[in-house]
Amino acid sequence: MLLARGRPLKDLSTRAQVILSQLTCHGSIGGVVLQFHTSVAVEKKENNNNVEIIKRLAETTGRSLDIAYTAIVHQLGITQRFFQQGGFGDLNVVNFHEDVQRFDHWPPSHFDEVSIDWKREKKGDGFSIFHGKFKTPCTGTAYDALPVESRTVHVRWIRPNSRDLSGNPTVVHLAATGDHGFSRRETLLAVPLAREHGIGSVILESPYYGLRKPSYQQGAKLRFVSDLLLLGRATIEEALFLLYWLRQNEGDETKLGVSGLSMGGVHSCMISSLYPGDVALAPLLAPRSAASAYVSGALFHATGWNALMRDAKERSDELLEAVNRESRSSSRISASRAVVNKNERMMKATGNWLANWSKGFSDQMAKLLARDAAHGSELEFQESVALLEVVLETYTDVTRFPVPRRPDACVIVAATEDAYVSRESVDEMHKFLKGSELRWVPGGHVSSFVLHHDEFRRAIKDALARL
Repeated sequence: MLLARGRPLKDLSTRAQVILSQLTCHGSIGGVVLQFHTSVAVEKKENNNNVEIIKRLAETTGRSLDIAYTAIVHQLGITQRFFQQGGFGDLNVVNFHEDVQRFDHWPPSHFDEVSIDWKREKKGDGFSIFHGKFKTPCTGTAYDALPVESRTVHVRWIRPNSRDLSGNPTVVHLAATGDHGFSRRETLLAVPLAREHGIGSVILESPYYGLRKPSYQQGAKLRFVSDLLLLGRATIEEALFLLYWLRQNEGDETKLGVSGLSMGGVHSCMISSLYPGDVALAPLLAPRSAASAYVSGALFHATGWNALMRDAKERSDELLEAVNRESRSSSRISASRAVVNKNERMMKATGNWLANWSKGFSDQMAKLLARDAAHGSELEFQESVALLEVVLETYTDVTRFPVPRRPDACVIVAATEDAYVSRESVDEMHKFLKGSELRWVPGGHVSSFVLHHDEFRRAIKDALARL
């Protein structure tokens, strides 16, 4: 029987099933792409009444939709799970403290060695679209660990044709999990921003996605946890380079911003923390750390726990050593919220996994997940979940980074019924970004991804206006 947080899918509300019936494969949520039928097209060219009906349904069934969608896709084996092929991987590909120190002196000397090859692809109504590519500015261990296909960066620049004296405000858009290509961010965010507000956009394609996807990878499902960390490491440096390039080429008066959906929102916070100048920030449907989604959120269903459990059992000392090294504080990075006790062989982190999930798990669900964890004991399974939480809290927590220069120029957008991103995680991010504005949209992660691009664009515009 298919389950969603302990509930049989047949018991989901009729309204949630109505929304599920509107889904077809196309967009991107949790590594699988989808979209709503044309009756809920964002442009609202037709069937406005249907759009409003779907929106009202999404407001009250968003969490059920998130859980049902993830459970159906991954319990039926429609797509592979994250980290199913490899487990934790080599955590040493990211050296948290050394990587951050690369940006202590601005600009990093190696940025001047990178050039972007731009080609204009087309001219639209009031804007031009350019495609650019350049060699990733990552060096050393990070560069060597990137797949060959990911070492060439691909970007798309949507530039308004009109230009005021202070230059066009420009935002760097970062990808959500599984967002291959540029089309969604270009069509739903960048083009309307250029047409309606004269705001330019540079869309960065993440490593492991689209034109940068390695040949061995199936879809968006990363083989290792370390691939997720390396994806973030490269995205941060590449986006910082783009902000540097824009400042050099668009002028000192041009307002710059960074924004991202879901995973991209996490990265956008880290980038704004490391950029030495004023930059607007708009994290959209983003958690404080990736642990919120993979360990205590709906992506729990999308994670290859069997591979992670085997890896944790075989390489426990090695993995704990890496986490302990990276969890310490330094001059620019605070200590990790996660606590590792090697003697007890158990990890404890903020938002304790067992406490969070026991509230929503039935005995039947717990047994199903334990059986899925490849012949291991229930304790070993719980330890693998706790270890993933500690790893993600250590490497992906935005509050470990310095507070950005202009948190007052930050507008956060979160969903009221998001099963991927908890309210607690959003509130912690908002508290860290003192002076930021937090806006709530009705619905869950999946429905908001499709229905609230107007609110996302408004947040980007308003954040830039505060600089």
